[in-house]
Amino acid sequence: MRTSFLARKKTCNPIDIVEDLILSEHWESERRGEDEVVIECLGSNCKFDMFFVWEREFNCLQISCLLDLYVNEDNFSNIYELLALANEKIWIGHFCLWSSENMLSYRNAIILEEDGYAEEERLSELISLAIRECEKMYPAFQFVIKHKGTPSEAIKMAILSPIGNA
Repeated sequence: MRTSFLARKKTCNPIDIVEDLILSEHWESERRGEDEVVIECLGSNCKFDMFFVWEREFNCLQISCLLDLYVNEDNFSNIYELLALANEKIWIGHFCLWSSENMLSYRNAIILEEDGYAEEERLSELISLAIRECEKMYPAFQFVIKHKGTPSEAIKMAILSPIGNA
């Protein structure tokens, strides 16, 4: 049986709070240990796999949001250019290429309070921010990877703010 959020506050593992948020969103998840959970959620463009890892030594919670786009080695230079352009445009977190898997990822982290407590609202905002940034950049990465578009064309596409729905 799970203890309530308030009862866990003083000795909280932030991964437990992430799991509570997952339950409220009805997303699928897999607990991979005391300090790690993986979430699968559907965005408007693709499926995202979000990895949450609590690093006790640094008292830090890291989120990595993996995009379901595979990058061929012959496209690395264009992707690295687009990553640089994308990272210039965002304030919080960054995009990177997970080199062992040749997949794109958004990463961010927050330093927690001394006791490991992480308020639900902060974690919810961290998740929302990751999804927003991935949703915004996914079409640009896809444009370069699948349609051989240029990084400069792709970033222009990503920073447009459309009005209404098509």
